[in-house]
This record gives sequence, structure tokens and C-alpha cells, in this order.
Amino acid sequence: MADKTDPLIQRLDAIVERLDMLLICLVPPLADPKGELGKVESAILGFCDMQHTCEDIAARIGKSKHHVEVTVSTLRKKGMVRNVKTNGRLVYLRSPVRSSG
Repeated sequence: MADKTDPLIQRLDAIVERLDMLLICLVPPLADPKGELGKVESAILGFCDMQHTCEDIAARIGKSKHHVEVTVSTLRKKGMVRNVKTNGRLVYLRSPVRSSG
């Protein structure tokens, strides 16, 4: 296994970090379509920015980890959120808004 001090590994890590930031910049905030989201869903969706895990979101909104997992699953089924594994952490990303016309 490669050592973290290897210059190639350090360079690849830097590239991954830049790609993560590019994704964050390119994915627009998701609007609440027709007010269909509840207060908790909207709050959780606001943290789906590839920076927060379920534990992070639960701590920030004052809900249980299980509650956040269930809500994220619902948002994923609606096509509003994607799971992303980055730097060994499972985080969430808002899906781009699709226009209906």
C-alpha cells in the first residue's frame, strides 16, 4: 500500500479535493418544488453539500441519526439527493433541479 508521504499520493489527494470543490460549485441549490418539502426535509436538504455526514446533520438540526437516515432515504427516492463517498466518509449531495418543460 502506498505511503501518504508519497508525492504521487499527495498530488492525487489534492486533485480529489479540487474535484470535490468543483462539484460543490457546479451543483445549484435545490429549490423546494411547489412547497412539497416539510421543515425537517428542507433543513436536511440544506446540509446536502458533500460536507456533512448523517451524524453531522443530526447534531446540527437536533434530530436522531436514524431520523436523518430515513429522511435522506426519502429525499433520495424523490431524486433530490445522492450519496457520495469522499475521503472515506459517506456524505450527501443535492441533485440538480430538473425543469419540467
